[in-house]
Amino acid sequence: MAVINAYVIMIMIFIYLVSTLLRSCLDIMRKPSPNPGPESVQVLVYRIPSGEGAPHPVRLPTTSEPVAVYPGAFPAHIPDVFRYWTLRGVDRLLYRDWTVTQLKSYPIENDDGLYMTIYCWGTESGMRQNHNVPKILRPIEVMYGDVFIAKLSHRQCGCSGHGWAEYADVQQYYLQRVFEKDRVMARVEQEMKNEWGIRRAGRYKSTAQST
Repeated sequence: MAVINAYVIMIMIFIYLVSTLLRSCLDIMRKPSPNPGPESVQVLVYRIPSGEGAPHPVRLPTTSEPVAVYPGAFPAHIPDVFRYWTLRGVDRLLYRDWTVTQLKSYPIENDDGLYMTIYCWGTESGMRQNHNVPKILRPIEVMYGDVFIAKLSHRQCGCSGHGWAEYADVQQYYLQRVFEKDRVMARVEQEMKNEWGIRRAGRYKSTAQST
C-alpha cells in the first residue's frame, strides 16, 4: 500500500511539473515581441521604367520582407516593388539590392536628403537592362528591370529605433530636376570627349604630316 501511495505521489508531482512547464511556455508565447515588425504603410516612390515609359511617381505599400539574403540586411522594410518585376521564389531576394545616396544641393536644397535606389542586378533575372537611371543614383553600371527611388525620412537618418527604415514621399519636381541636371552633365561630358577626340586627331595628323 505504501508503495502504491509513493507511485501516486510521484505521478502527481510529474503532472504538476509538466503543467507548470506548459503554462510557462504559453505565457511566453502570449507575450508580445519586444521588437514587432513594422506596419505596412503607403509610400510615394519614383519609378524609372526599363522601357520607353517616362519616370513617374507611384504609391506602393511597404513590406517587411528583407532586402537581401545576407545577415542583418537593413532595412527589412521597403516599398513592395515586386508587382513590377518578374522575379519569383528565392530570386526575389537573390537579385534585388539597394543603395542609399545623399543628395545635397543637387540641384536644389529644398528636398536634399537620403534617397534609396531599389534595383535588380544579374542577367539571370530575365528582365531587360535599364539605361534610364541618373548616374548620381546609379550604384552599379548595369541594372535590370524597373528601378525605384524612395526617400528616407529625416528622423534618425531614416532608421527607426527598432532598425527598420522610415520614408517620406518623394517630390516629383525634385527628381525631375535631378534627371535634367544628369542629362546636362552627360551632354557636357560627351562634348568634352568629342573635343578631346578632335584635338587628338588633329595632333596625330600634324605629327604625320611633319614626318
